[in-house]
Amino acid sequence: MDKAIKRAATCISHLASIDGFFATEDPLYRRYRDKFHDMGEAYDSFAKAMYFGGYGRQMQLADTLDYMILSRGAIWSCDSKNRSDYMRMILYTINQLLQEEHITYFPELRRRFLTYLENRGLDNLIEDARYKENYEIAKKLDEPLGYKEHKGVYWSIDHLLPKSLGTVIELVVYLFLMRNSGSYVLPLLLHQRMPSLTKHIIPPDFLVVKQGRVFGIEVKQLRPTIREVRHTNEFMLESGIPVLTASVPNTVPLRCPKCNKWILYCDNIIDKFCDFSDKIESEKIQCEGCNEEIYFGRLGSGEREYHYHLRCVHDLPYVKEVLAKPDQRSKRLIAYFPYVQGLERLTG
Repeated sequence: MDKAIKRAATCISHLASIDGFFATEDPLYRRYRDKFHDMGEAYDSFAKAMYFGGYGRQMQLADTLDYMILSRGAIWSCDSKNRSDYMRMILYTINQLLQEEHITYFPELRRRFLTYLENRGLDNLIEDARYKENYEIAKKLDEPLGYKEHKGVYWSIDHLLPKSLGTVIELVVYLFLMRNSGSYVLPLLLHQRMPSLTKHIIPPDFLVVKQGRVFGIEVKQLRPTIREVRHTNEFMLESGIPVLTASVPNTVPLRCPKCNKWILYCDNIIDKFCDFSDKIESEKIQCEGCNEEIYFGRLGSGEREYHYHLRCVHDLPYVKEVLAKPDQRSKRLIAYFPYVQGLERLTG
């Protein structure tokens, strides 16, 4: 996404240049700039809603990425010759987001990333005292960070990323809806609140329009909380739009237990998913010889079955024995398409 990010940054710089020029050249324009500043804490708080060096930043980064992909990118994709490439770029982005998330697990990678970020001289990188304390602890810890075990320390690192795993799951649902639902898909990820004059409701993650009907799609990987159920019910009561739950299976995403890195979508899956003449009839296929081969199975007799990078386990005697049997290769060497459960009636 490097070229797109650079141009998005240029767009922000362009807006700043317009504002700077007229604030210098036009006294009336400058008067309204001063009025913004006279608003004091309200304007400061509004500005921090764009970027804040503390907890919550992951949503701001994700919103910026979503704007590029789901707003400007979606408009670009409406030229039908771009649609396949658009979906391909989203899958590449998903793989990059998963790789970025490795900073929470691998201490040396985390330290190098934090040093790189600090040396960039970013304004407002760290503004909150509680956040800074946990950030400094995370920098020194020589172990993987888990959200249950390390809580605020984990979140101090996770919130330096654009909601990586959450964004991955949302983009997987978006791709699935476009590829399989036969619907027009409107992402609402940039519209997390719908305000009226005195109150607001929280919309679902997507709206789909199909054969004269509109459905909301709410993305869930875990069981929804009581609060989330209430938000969904409020939206349905106010809008009259039914909301379906898209349940992302635990194969999205997969972490290899051997190397502890995320398993990415391989080039073969990406090529097939983005070839609209290729009908997808199952959530998985046998896949051998690709750049991200998956072995699903045990590493020894009686052990539990997991998904592994084949490259991490292919030399193990038990794995060699299993894969020597042709009927087992078709079951054990597999790859998954972007897939969602719970929308069978919509996509059928």
